[in-house]
Amino acid sequence: MFISPMLAQKLDKPYDDERIIAEPKMDGIRLLLTTMDGVKAYTRHGNEVLDRFPELRESFIPHGTVLDGELIVTDGEGLPDFERVMKRLQTRNPQKIERLARELPVQYVVFDILYHRGKAVLDRPLMERKALLDEVVQESDVLARIRFVEGNATGLFQATGDGGLEGVVIKRKDSLYLPGRRVVAEGDSLAKGRSGDHRIPKKRAGMVDRQQGGRSSPTERNHGAGNGTG
Repeated sequence: MFISPMLAQKLDKPYDDERIIAEPKMDGIRLLLTTMDGVKAYTRHGNEVLDRFPELRESFIPHGTVLDGELIVTDGEGLPDFERVMKRLQTRNPQKIERLARELPVQYVVFDILYHRGKAVLDRPLMERKALLDEVVQESDVLARIRFVEGNATGLFQATGDGGLEGVVIKRKDSLYLPGRRVVAEGDSLAKGRSGDHRIPKKRAGMVDRQQGGRSSPTERNHGAGNGTG
């Protein structure tokens, strides 16, 4: 079951607000993992790629679940490495896939849930969906929940830059999930490089993404998620 993921807009700078949360932006592949009709994994463009990531079969997600997150491979320093995860995505030979699953294991970092126990939860506020993630996602070497801070996006943005991560994603606590929508602010971004703030290409840049997804009318309730490359 594929659902077009919610997308974020870019901001020029982070901001603090008690109504928002901020998450570190993972440099990986946007991926939906579903157990609605067997275990399947979809890229943001709807390509089913589970066979390329056999580790995901061991994620033990309850039946009737659809998760949204970022698939990463880390480097020797434990940081997400986009080139490594792309190597995994582009490999289709079964023998090479088996070898790379050992040499470059993936981790699925989950930041949202779209279906729970077979029922859509897209119209629930973000913080309610986060609570469902705590219930559904049992963390392991393969599966993890994204960490977030409440209100203090500027502090997290500084920390991610200092730590070599890509940037932050800002989300409203009351936001709904609007499939396929790019909401309120993702285009150009503030890039946090190791030498300071400057404009650099999107990939490998520290970025500020913003997911608003506010309290929309029922006709607008088709979510857009604020994490993501891929």
